[in-house]
Amino acid sequence: MTESRSTALRTFFAVLAVLSAAVFWGLNGIASKLLYRDAHFDALGLVAARGTWSLPIFAVMAYAARPARMPNTADLLRFVALAFCYGPIACGFLALGAQYTSGAHVSLLFSLAPPLTAVLGGVLLRERVDRLRVLALAIGLAGAVVLASTRSATGSGLGGDLLLMVQITGIAFSVVITRSLARRYNALFLTGFYGALGMAELALAGIAGGGAPAIVQTWRDPATALWFFGEIVLGLSIYGQVAQSFALRRLGAGTTVILAGYGSLVVGLCGALTILHERIAPAGLVATALIAVSLGLALVPVRAAPSTAPQ
Repeated sequence: MTESRSTALRTFFAVLAVLSAAVFWGLNGIASKLLYRDAHFDALGLVAARGTWSLPIFAVMAYAARPARMPNTADLLRFVALAFCYGPIACGFLALGAQYTSGAHVSLLFSLAPPLTAVLGGVLLRERVDRLRVLALAIGLAGAVVLASTRSATGSGLGGDLLLMVQITGIAFSVVITRSLARRYNALFLTGFYGALGMAELALAGIAGGGAPAIVQTWRDPATALWFFGEIVLGLSIYGQVAQSFALRRLGAGTTVILAGYGSLVVGLCGALTILHERIAPAGLVATALIAVSLGLALVPVRAAPSTAPQ
């Protein structure tokens, strides 16, 4: 009984970690749009600043929580792949996509990651993928098509939506790879190691693209510093990734991103409507409903395969 309670408690804290981090994931698009609008950032400037300021924090985390035995060659290759999916792909294309579409679309399209992660997790981690997961992904993709093919929210654009689809793919792969490493490394080292590598790549890409001036511009006024350091660096980059790594030690890849998807969907839409004052067209409501159904189907537990052993 004690062991059962301990397992249930760890699972509860894993779920709590994901849901609390979903607040920062949901506000990410809002913060990006505000920095573009009010602080005159552009995507490459945001990429350069995020990578530069997040890198030392991740590096300190990795060093402080380093294991007695460092990763072997196979795991190092996984860390390198994870860093690339997280840094340039997920974070980089998020900044690019947010510049060219609405804050509502950033949150809605992020919520397509759960069914995609569930399917990828089944294929790459050899977790069972039933027809319900495939149906969930199909419905979610239908919602994404509705979003991308219509001006369903203020400031939305096809180019930005397509860039966000690349970001979503990066998220799905990064969660699956994190899941493969999470049980062998503690959450702080795991997050710090791939985070430092990914942010180094992100910073180099942003600086090479001419975004270096934004690194200092992050301190231009209190509002800019709050949204950039409070939301993007500490909330999204640090807490969000540590919470995800912690949760993936107890929860499946699909379940983790499903919970994140629901939380960020609600927070992101509320923020788009109340902070950015965006308007959602009927097509956006249809897409929201499709993505919500997709998330719901992806959350249904997978039934165990019937036993074929003789009775």
